[in-house]
Amino acid sequence: MAPIFVKRHGGSKKIKELDAYGFLIDQTKDDVVIEYVGINKNYNPAHMDYSTGTFEYGDWSDVFFIKNTKPCIVFNTGKIYHYLDKNNFFVNEENVSVENYVKGTYGHCTMIEFPKIYWKVVNIQKNVDVVWVSDKKLDEEFECYANKNVYGEEIDKFYVSAFESILNGSDVVSCANNNLYLIGTTSSTNKLSSYFSFVNKKNSGDIVWSMMKRCDKTIIIFLLVLMSKSIDCQKKYGNGNVEGYNYSVSGKNAIRAGSMVKEGMFKGYDVTNGKGVKVFGIENFWGNTVKQVRCSYMEDENVYIKMIEGTATANTQFGASRDIFDFYFNLNDIVNLENGKMKLIKKMHVGNYGFFPKELAESDSEADKYFKDAAYFTGSGYCLEGYGGHNFGGTLRGMNYFSNSSKHNFTFTDNFFMSLKPRASIVNA
Repeated sequence: MAPIFVKRHGGSKKIKELDAYGFLIDQTKDDVVIEYVGINKNYNPAHMDYSTGTFEYGDWSDVFFIKNTKPCIVFNTGKIYHYLDKNNFFVNEENVSVENYVKGTYGHCTMIEFPKIYWKVVNIQKNVDVVWVSDKKLDEEFECYANKNVYGEEIDKFYVSAFESILNGSDVVSCANNNLYLIGTTSSTNKLSSYFSFVNKKNSGDIVWSMMKRCDKTIIIFLLVLMSKSIDCQKKYGNGNVEGYNYSVSGKNAIRAGSMVKEGMFKGYDVTNGKGVKVFGIENFWGNTVKQVRCSYMEDENVYIKMIEGTATANTQFGASRDIFDFYFNLNDIVNLENGKMKLIKKMHVGNYGFFPKELAESDSEADKYFKDAAYFTGSGYCLEGYGGHNFGGTLRGMNYFSNSSKHNFTFTDNFFMSLKPRASIVNA
Protein backbone atom coordinates (compact mmCIF):
# COMPACT_ATOMS: atom_id res chain seq x y z
CA MET A 1 0.00 0.00 0.00
CA ALA A 2 1.16 3.55 -0.72
CA PRO A 3 2.51 5.78 2.05
CA ILE A 4 0.24 8.46 3.49
CA PHE A 5 1.32 11.87 4.71
CA VAL A 6 0.13 13.41 7.96
CA LYS A 7 0.54 17.15 8.49
CA ARG A 8 1.63 18.37 11.89
CA HIS A 9 3.17 21.64 12.96
CA GLY A 10 6.53 20.02 12.35
CA GLY A 11 5.66 19.59 8.67
CA SER A 12 4.49 16.51 6.78
CA LYS A 13 5.56 13.10 8.01
CA LYS A 14 5.36 9.95 5.94
CA ILE A 15 3.63 6.94 7.47
CA LYS A 16 4.09 3.57 5.84
CA GLU A 17 0.56 2.36 5.12
CA LEU A 18 -0.14 -1.23 6.18
CA ASP A 19 -2.86 -3.76 5.42
CA ALA A 20 -3.97 -3.48 9.03
CA TYR A 21 -6.35 -1.54 11.26
CA GLY A 22 -4.79 1.55 12.74
CA PHE A 23 -5.11 4.86 14.47
CA LEU A 24 -2.80 7.83 14.80
CA ILE A 25 -2.71 9.54 18.20
CA ASP A 26 -1.60 13.17 18.18
CA GLN A 27 -0.81 14.80 21.53
CA THR A 28 0.72 18.00 20.16
CA LYS A 29 -2.29 20.10 21.17
CA ASP A 30 -4.55 20.30 24.23
CA ASP A 31 -7.18 18.05 22.67
CA VAL A 32 -5.82 14.58 21.90
CA VAL A 33 -6.61 13.85 18.26
CA ILE A 34 -7.28 10.34 16.96
CA GLU A 35 -7.17 9.78 13.20
CA TYR A 36 -7.82 6.59 11.27
CA VAL A 37 -5.15 4.99 9.07
CA GLY A 38 -4.96 1.70 7.22
CA ILE A 39 -7.92 -0.50 6.32
CA ASN A 40 -10.29 1.57 8.45
CA LYS A 41 -9.29 5.06 7.27
CA ASN A 42 -12.83 5.65 5.95
CA TYR A 43 -14.70 3.73 8.66
CA ASN A 44 -17.54 5.12 10.73
CA PRO A 45 -16.55 4.77 14.41
CA ALA A 46 -18.52 2.90 17.06
CA HIS A 47 -20.37 4.57 19.92
CA MET A 48 -23.10 4.12 22.47
CA ASP A 49 -26.36 5.82 21.47
CA TYR A 50 -27.68 6.98 24.83
CA SER A 51 -30.97 8.20 23.37
CA THR A 52 -31.94 4.71 22.15
CA GLY A 53 -29.95 2.64 24.62
CA THR A 54 -28.24 0.71 21.81
CA PHE A 55 -24.62 0.28 20.86
CA GLU A 56 -23.82 1.37 17.32
CA TYR A 57 -20.92 -0.60 15.84
CA GLY A 58 -20.37 1.77 12.92
CA ASP A 59 -18.33 -0.16 10.34
CA TRP A 60 -16.73 -2.46 12.93
CA SER A 61 -19.32 -5.24 13.36
CA ASP A 62 -17.60 -7.68 10.97
CA VAL A 63 -13.99 -7.05 12.02
CA PHE A 64 -12.17 -10.13 13.31
CA PHE A 65 -11.78 -8.96 16.92
CA ILE A 66 -15.54 -8.32 17.14
CA LYS A 67 -16.79 -11.44 15.32
CA ASN A 68 -14.37 -13.78 17.10
CA THR A 69 -14.64 -12.45 20.65
CA LYS A 70 -17.05 -14.69 22.55
CA PRO A 71 -18.37 -15.19 26.09
CA CYS A 72 -17.93 -18.72 27.41
CA ILE A 73 -17.86 -21.03 30.42
CA VAL A 74 -14.49 -22.70 30.94
CA PHE A 75 -13.05 -25.46 33.08
CA ASN A 76 -9.93 -24.79 35.15
CA THR A 77 -7.84 -26.49 32.47
CA GLY A 78 -8.94 -23.90 29.93
CA LYS A 79 -11.22 -26.26 28.06
CA ILE A 80 -14.47 -24.67 26.88
CA TYR A 81 -17.65 -26.04 28.39
CA HIS A 82 -20.21 -23.71 26.76
CA TYR A 83 -20.15 -20.75 24.42
CA LEU A 84 -22.78 -18.22 25.47
CA ASP A 85 -25.29 -16.11 23.60
CA LYS A 86 -23.69 -12.69 23.11
CA ASN A 87 -26.90 -10.88 24.01
CA ASN A 88 -27.81 -12.96 27.08
CA PHE A 89 -25.07 -14.82 28.93
CA PHE A 90 -27.65 -16.94 30.79
CA VAL A 91 -28.24 -19.07 27.68
CA ASN A 92 -25.74 -20.81 25.44
CA GLU A 93 -25.45 -20.49 21.67
CA GLU A 94 -28.18 -23.14 21.26
CA ASN A 95 -30.50 -21.02 23.47
CA VAL A 96 -30.37 -23.58 26.31
CA SER A 97 -30.28 -22.18 29.84
CA VAL A 98 -26.84 -22.25 31.51
CA GLU A 99 -27.80 -19.76 34.22
CA ASN A 100 -26.51 -21.91 37.08
CA TYR A 101 -23.11 -22.18 35.42
CA VAL A 102 -22.87 -18.43 34.85
CA LYS A 103 -23.92 -17.82 38.46
CA GLY A 104 -21.01 -20.00 39.60
CA THR A 105 -23.04 -22.86 41.07
CA TYR A 106 -20.60 -25.46 39.76
CA GLY A 107 -17.40 -23.49 40.27
CA HIS A 108 -16.68 -22.77 36.60
CA CYS A 109 -15.74 -19.28 35.42
CA THR A 110 -17.44 -17.05 32.89
CA MET A 111 -14.75 -15.68 30.61
CA ILE A 112 -14.40 -13.68 27.40
CA GLU A 113 -12.50 -15.44 24.65
CA PHE A 114 -10.39 -13.18 22.42
CA PRO A 115 -8.82 -14.31 19.13
CA LYS A 116 -5.15 -13.94 18.23
CA ILE A 117 -4.38 -10.24 17.98
CA TYR A 118 -1.08 -8.74 16.83
CA TRP A 119 -0.12 -5.12 17.38
CA LYS A 120 2.74 -2.71 17.07
CA VAL A 121 3.27 0.98 17.85
CA VAL A 122 5.29 3.26 15.57
CA ASN A 123 6.55 6.66 16.71
CA ILE A 124 6.13 9.28 13.97
CA GLN A 125 7.48 12.33 15.78
CA LYS A 126 7.40 13.73 19.31
CA ASN A 127 3.93 13.08 20.78
CA VAL A 128 2.62 11.53 17.56
CA ASP A 129 2.33 7.74 17.29
CA VAL A 130 0.51 5.15 15.19
CA VAL A 131 -0.99 1.98 16.67
CA TRP A 132 -1.49 -0.92 14.24
CA VAL A 133 -3.67 -3.98 14.90
CA SER A 134 -3.92 -7.14 12.78
CA ASP A 135 -4.88 -10.80 12.85
CA LYS A 136 -1.56 -11.57 11.15
CA LYS A 137 2.11 -11.01 11.89
CA LEU A 138 2.71 -8.54 9.07
CA ASP A 139 6.35 -7.92 9.96
CA GLU A 140 8.84 -8.72 12.69
CA GLU A 141 7.69 -5.79 14.83
CA PHE A 142 4.16 -7.14 15.23
CA GLU A 143 3.68 -9.16 18.42
CA CYS A 144 0.71 -11.03 19.89
CA TYR A 145 1.74 -10.41 23.50
CA ALA A 146 -1.62 -11.42 25.00
CA ASN A 147 -1.58 -14.69 23.02
CA LYS A 148 1.49 -16.14 24.68
CA ASN A 149 1.38 -18.23 27.85
CA VAL A 150 4.07 -18.46 30.52
CA TYR A 151 5.62 -21.45 28.71
CA GLY A 152 6.35 -19.32 25.66
CA GLU A 153 3.73 -21.06 23.55
CA GLU A 154 1.80 -18.94 21.07
CA ILE A 155 -1.88 -19.66 21.60
CA ASP A 156 -4.82 -19.00 19.28
CA LYS A 157 -7.02 -17.53 22.01
CA PHE A 158 -6.68 -15.81 25.35
CA TYR A 159 -9.29 -15.16 28.04
CA VAL A 160 -10.22 -12.34 30.42
CA SER A 161 -12.93 -12.72 33.05
CA ALA A 162 -16.36 -11.33 32.21
CA PHE A 163 -16.87 -10.08 35.76
CA GLU A 164 -14.84 -8.52 38.54
CA SER A 165 -13.48 -11.17 40.87
CA ILE A 166 -15.44 -12.74 43.70
CA LEU A 167 -13.89 -14.74 46.54
CA ASN A 168 -16.14 -17.74 47.17
CA GLY A 169 -14.55 -19.44 50.16
CA SER A 170 -10.93 -19.75 49.05
CA ASP A 171 -11.77 -19.89 45.36
CA VAL A 172 -11.58 -16.83 43.13
CA VAL A 173 -14.35 -16.96 40.55
CA SER A 174 -15.83 -14.94 37.69
CA CYS A 175 -19.57 -15.37 37.96
CA ALA A 176 -22.82 -13.40 37.86
CA ASN A 177 -23.69 -13.92 41.51
CA ASN A 178 -25.27 -10.87 43.12
CA ASN A 179 -25.45 -12.70 46.45
CA LEU A 180 -21.68 -12.46 46.83
CA TYR A 181 -19.67 -9.28 47.37
CA LEU A 182 -16.87 -8.40 44.99
CA ILE A 183 -13.35 -8.63 46.33
CA GLY A 184 -12.39 -5.27 47.80
CA THR A 185 -15.92 -4.10 48.63
CA THR A 186 -16.37 -5.48 52.14
CA SER A 187 -14.65 -4.82 55.45
CA SER A 188 -12.46 -7.87 54.86
CA THR A 189 -9.06 -7.06 53.39
CA ASN A 190 -6.31 -9.40 52.31
CA LYS A 191 -2.76 -9.05 51.13
CA LEU A 192 -2.10 -9.34 47.43
CA SER A 193 -0.16 -12.53 48.17
CA SER A 194 -3.35 -14.11 49.55
CA TYR A 195 -5.39 -13.39 46.44
CA PHE A 196 -2.55 -14.53 44.23
CA SER A 197 -2.49 -17.85 46.09
CA PHE A 198 -6.28 -18.19 45.73
CA VAL A 199 -6.06 -17.68 41.95
CA ASN A 200 -3.09 -20.04 41.78
CA LYS A 201 -5.20 -22.81 43.35
CA LYS A 202 -7.07 -22.98 40.04
CA ASN A 203 -3.87 -24.17 38.38
CA SER A 204 -3.71 -27.95 38.47
CA GLY A 205 -0.17 -28.62 37.30
CA ASP A 206 0.10 -26.11 34.49
CA ILE A 207 0.28 -22.40 35.31
CA VAL A 208 -2.51 -20.98 33.14
CA TRP A 209 -4.65 -18.86 35.50
CA SER A 210 -3.52 -15.52 36.82
CA MET A 211 -4.64 -11.96 37.45
CA MET A 212 -5.19 -9.88 34.32
CA LYS A 213 -1.83 -8.92 32.82
CA ARG A 214 -0.54 -5.66 31.41
CA CYS A 215 -0.69 -7.05 27.85
CA ASP A 216 -4.40 -7.93 28.23
CA LYS A 217 -5.25 -4.43 29.43
CA THR A 218 -3.14 -2.86 26.69
CA ILE A 219 -4.78 -4.54 23.72
CA ILE A 220 -8.32 -4.07 25.05
CA ILE A 221 -7.73 -0.33 25.49
CA PHE A 222 -6.10 -0.05 22.06
CA LEU A 223 -9.15 -1.75 20.51
CA LEU A 224 -11.55 0.58 22.34
CA VAL A 225 -9.71 3.66 21.09
CA LEU A 226 -9.54 2.16 17.59
CA MET A 227 -13.26 1.38 17.37
CA SER A 228 -14.46 4.71 18.78
CA LYS A 229 -11.83 6.98 17.19
CA SER A 230 -11.60 8.69 20.54
CA ILE A 231 -9.51 8.74 23.69
CA ASP A 232 -12.65 9.69 25.67
CA CYS A 233 -14.05 6.19 26.01
CA GLN A 234 -16.45 7.15 28.80
CA LYS A 235 -18.19 9.44 26.34
CA LYS A 236 -18.20 6.78 23.62
CA TYR A 237 -18.97 3.64 25.67
CA GLY A 238 -20.45 4.79 29.00
CA ASN A 239 -19.33 6.59 32.16
CA GLY A 240 -19.37 3.53 34.38
CA ASN A 241 -20.15 3.52 38.08
CA VAL A 242 -17.76 6.29 39.13
CA GLU A 243 -19.73 8.01 41.91
CA GLY A 244 -21.85 7.03 44.90
CA TYR A 245 -19.22 5.45 47.17
CA ASN A 246 -20.46 5.25 50.76
CA TYR A 247 -18.01 3.97 53.36
CA SER A 248 -20.78 3.12 55.85
CA VAL A 249 -22.72 0.90 53.43
CA SER A 250 -21.99 -2.82 52.97
CA GLY A 251 -20.40 -3.24 49.56
CA LYS A 252 -19.64 0.51 49.52
CA ASN A 253 -22.26 0.92 46.76
CA ALA A 254 -20.20 -1.08 44.27
CA ILE A 255 -22.37 -2.87 41.71
CA ARG A 256 -22.27 -6.63 42.19
CA ALA A 257 -21.31 -8.98 39.38
CA GLY A 258 -23.94 -9.85 36.80
CA SER A 259 -25.90 -6.60 36.66
CA MET A 260 -25.43 -6.45 32.88
CA VAL A 261 -25.50 -10.15 32.06
CA LYS A 262 -28.38 -9.71 29.57
CA GLU A 263 -27.14 -6.47 28.01
CA GLY A 264 -25.01 -7.72 25.14
CA MET A 265 -21.28 -7.27 24.55
CA PHE A 266 -21.27 -3.46 24.71
CA LYS A 267 -23.49 -1.33 26.91
CA GLY A 268 -23.16 1.95 28.73
CA TYR A 269 -25.03 4.86 30.26
CA ASP A 270 -24.45 8.59 30.46
CA VAL A 271 -25.04 8.62 34.21
CA THR A 272 -22.20 8.29 36.74
CA ASN A 273 -23.88 6.47 39.62
CA GLY A 274 -25.49 3.05 39.88
CA LYS A 275 -24.96 1.90 36.29
CA GLY A 276 -21.99 -0.03 34.98
CA VAL A 277 -20.26 -0.15 31.62
CA LYS A 278 -19.70 -3.24 29.49
CA VAL A 279 -17.12 -3.58 26.71
CA PHE A 280 -16.23 -6.79 24.84
CA GLY A 281 -18.56 -8.57 27.26
CA ILE A 282 -16.54 -7.43 30.31
CA GLU A 283 -18.56 -5.72 33.04
CA ASN A 284 -17.12 -2.60 34.67
CA PHE A 285 -13.87 -2.54 32.72
CA TRP A 286 -13.54 0.87 34.38
CA GLY A 287 -15.32 2.32 37.39
CA ASN A 288 -16.86 0.41 40.31
CA THR A 289 -13.50 -0.84 41.69
CA VAL A 290 -9.82 -0.18 41.05
CA LYS A 291 -8.43 -3.09 39.04
CA GLN A 292 -4.93 -4.28 39.84
CA VAL A 293 -2.84 -5.37 36.86
CA ARG A 294 -0.23 -8.09 36.96
CA CYS A 295 3.14 -7.69 35.20
CA SER A 296 3.17 -3.96 35.94
CA TYR A 297 5.15 -3.85 39.17
CA MET A 298 5.87 -0.67 41.12
CA GLU A 299 8.63 -0.43 43.70
CA ASP A 300 8.87 3.05 45.17
CA GLU A 301 9.35 5.35 42.16
CA ASN A 302 10.32 2.48 39.82
CA VAL A 303 7.88 0.81 37.41
CA TYR A 304 8.74 -2.50 35.75
CA ILE A 305 6.51 -3.81 32.95
CA LYS A 306 6.69 -7.33 31.52
CA MET A 307 4.74 -7.91 28.32
CA ILE A 308 5.09 -11.70 28.00
CA GLU A 309 5.35 -13.38 31.37
CA GLY A 310 7.57 -16.43 31.59
CA THR A 311 7.97 -19.16 34.17
CA ALA A 312 10.59 -17.13 36.06
CA THR A 313 7.93 -14.85 37.56
CA ALA A 314 4.80 -17.00 37.17
CA ASN A 315 4.91 -18.14 40.79
CA THR A 316 5.46 -14.65 42.18
CA GLN A 317 2.68 -12.25 43.08
CA PHE A 318 3.80 -9.44 40.74
CA GLY A 319 4.70 -11.04 37.39
CA ALA A 320 7.68 -8.72 36.93
CA SER A 321 10.64 -7.58 39.01
CA ARG A 322 13.59 -5.21 38.98
CA ASP A 323 15.54 -8.01 37.27
CA ILE A 324 12.87 -9.30 34.87
CA PHE A 325 11.09 -6.65 32.81
CA ASP A 326 10.66 -5.35 29.24
CA PHE A 327 9.92 -1.67 29.88
CA TYR A 328 10.95 0.66 32.70
CA PHE A 329 9.54 4.00 33.88
CA ASN A 330 10.43 6.28 36.77
CA LEU A 331 7.55 8.12 38.44
CA ASN A 332 9.81 11.08 39.17
CA ASP A 333 10.02 11.70 35.42
CA ILE A 334 6.27 12.45 35.23
CA VAL A 335 5.94 16.22 34.76
CA ASN A 336 3.86 17.97 37.47
CA LEU A 337 3.46 14.86 39.60
CA GLU A 338 2.64 15.65 43.23
CA ASN A 339 2.63 12.96 45.87
CA GLY A 340 -0.88 12.25 47.15
CA LYS A 341 -2.65 14.54 44.70
CA MET A 342 -4.90 13.32 41.89
CA LYS A 343 -4.22 15.16 38.65
CA LEU A 344 -5.52 15.07 35.10
CA ILE A 345 -3.29 13.19 32.64
CA LYS A 346 -2.07 15.66 30.01
CA LYS A 347 0.29 13.51 27.96
CA MET A 348 1.08 9.81 27.75
CA HIS A 349 3.97 7.69 26.62
CA VAL A 350 2.67 5.39 23.88
CA GLY A 351 4.31 2.07 23.05
CA ASN A 352 3.72 -1.64 22.73
CA TYR A 353 3.12 -1.53 26.50
CA GLY A 354 0.09 0.72 25.93
CA PHE A 355 -0.26 4.13 27.59
CA PHE A 356 1.79 5.39 30.54
CA PRO A 357 1.56 8.90 32.10
CA LYS A 358 4.19 11.36 30.86
CA GLU A 359 2.83 14.71 32.03
CA LEU A 360 0.00 15.78 34.36
CA ALA A 361 -2.02 18.98 34.08
CA GLU A 362 -1.63 21.78 36.59
CA SER A 363 -5.37 21.82 37.25
CA ASP A 364 -8.33 19.43 36.95
CA SER A 365 -10.42 22.36 35.72
CA GLU A 366 -9.32 21.36 32.23
CA ALA A 367 -10.96 17.94 32.48
CA ASP A 368 -12.57 18.38 29.07
CA LYS A 369 -9.08 18.28 27.50
CA TYR A 370 -6.19 15.89 27.26
CA PHE A 371 -6.82 12.25 28.29
CA LYS A 372 -9.98 12.97 30.34
CA ASP A 373 -8.74 10.72 33.18
CA ALA A 374 -6.48 11.27 36.18
CA ALA A 375 -3.39 9.75 37.77
CA TYR A 376 -2.82 9.39 41.50
CA PHE A 377 0.48 8.42 43.09
CA THR A 378 1.23 8.32 46.76
CA GLY A 379 3.98 7.28 49.13
CA SER A 380 6.46 4.49 48.63
CA GLY A 381 6.48 0.72 48.80
CA TYR A 382 5.62 -1.99 46.34
CA CYS A 383 2.40 -2.76 44.52
CA LEU A 384 0.78 -3.61 41.23
CA GLU A 385 -0.52 -0.96 38.86
CA GLY A 386 -4.09 0.08 39.55
CA TYR A 387 -6.28 1.31 36.72
CA GLY A 388 -9.89 2.14 35.90
CA GLY A 389 -10.85 4.14 38.97
CA HIS A 390 -13.66 3.14 41.33
CA ASN A 391 -17.05 4.46 42.37
CA PHE A 392 -15.99 7.88 43.56
CA GLY A 393 -14.08 10.62 41.81
CA GLY A 394 -16.39 11.03 38.83
CA THR A 395 -15.44 10.91 35.18
CA LEU A 396 -11.71 11.37 35.87
CA ARG A 397 -11.72 7.68 36.74
CA GLY A 398 -12.12 6.02 33.36
CA MET A 399 -10.07 3.42 31.51
CA ASN A 400 -6.86 5.52 31.56
CA TYR A 401 -7.01 6.28 35.30
CA PHE A 402 -3.66 5.19 36.75
CA SER A 403 -2.62 4.70 40.35
CA ASN A 404 -0.09 3.12 42.68
CA SER A 405 -2.16 3.77 45.81
CA SER A 406 -3.18 0.17 46.48
CA LYS A 407 0.24 -0.93 47.76
CA HIS A 408 0.39 -4.62 48.62
CA ASN A 409 -3.02 -4.78 50.34
CA PHE A 410 -6.49 -4.93 48.82
CA THR A 411 -8.54 -2.18 50.41
CA PHE A 412 -12.21 -1.23 50.13
CA THR A 413 -11.90 -0.36 46.44
CA ASP A 414 -9.51 -2.93 44.94
CA ASN A 415 -10.33 -5.80 42.63
CA PHE A 416 -8.94 -7.51 39.54
CA PHE A 417 -9.98 -9.37 36.44
CA MET A 418 -8.64 -12.85 35.89
CA SER A 419 -6.51 -13.92 32.96
CA LEU A 420 -6.48 -17.40 31.44
CA LYS A 421 -3.76 -18.41 28.96
CA PRO A 422 -4.08 -22.19 28.51
CA ARG A 423 -1.48 -24.61 27.21
CA ALA A 424 -1.31 -24.73 23.42
CA SER A 425 -2.41 -28.39 23.44
CA ILE A 426 -5.75 -27.27 24.91
CA VAL A 427 -6.54 -24.00 23.18
CA ASN A 428 -5.00 -24.73 19.76
CA ALA A 429 -6.61 -28.18 19.43
